[in-house]
Amino acid sequence: MPVDAPAVDRLVLLARMRREAAVVARVRHWPARKGFFLYWAVNTVNSKIYIGATKDFMGRKADHMNDALNGSKLPFHAAIRKYGPDVFVFVPIEEFQTEAAMLEAERVAIAECHTQDREIGYNVADGGLGLGSGGAREVHSRPDYQARFKASYPGRAIKAAITRRRNQALRAAALARL
Repeated sequence: MPVDAPAVDRLVLLARMRREAAVVARVRHWPARKGFFLYWAVNTVNSKIYIGATKDFMGRKADHMNDALNGSKLPFHAAIRKYGPDVFVFVPIEEFQTEAAMLEAERVAIAECHTQDREIGYNVADGGLGLGSGGAREVHSRPDYQARFKASYPGRAIKAAITRRRNQALRAAALARL
């Protein structure tokens, strides 16, 4: 049976990313720095990667931990809650002179590393200005992103439908009691 070339390329990419993540995961401490940084956060359990950009490396790490504790639904924050903060290793990849260069490098790194793919990473947006700026809304409205996102979570629609039915039943029961 012939093997599909894109499938082989995908497997090679996954293997390469996991090897790189394993090397990065062996590092345990990085100095507190301020500047324009592109960074990886590597899950040492499953080797998934989150790529981000920041002006305050250690402050951003603390922000991620706080967002996770406060119940953020983003995949990266959900993973921090699931695996624990000690499992993640934050590593600055590159330092930049300007914020614009840092944001562009983040977009390129997310695209090249395919960290929007749920098998590889936790990123939900293309990078750049990201979620807070409305950049993710533009990304998430694209049909190609929606198709990839749905494909990466096969049971998501089923779970959402079950939850909707359960919530409707609970509301109906509460109204009936009134």
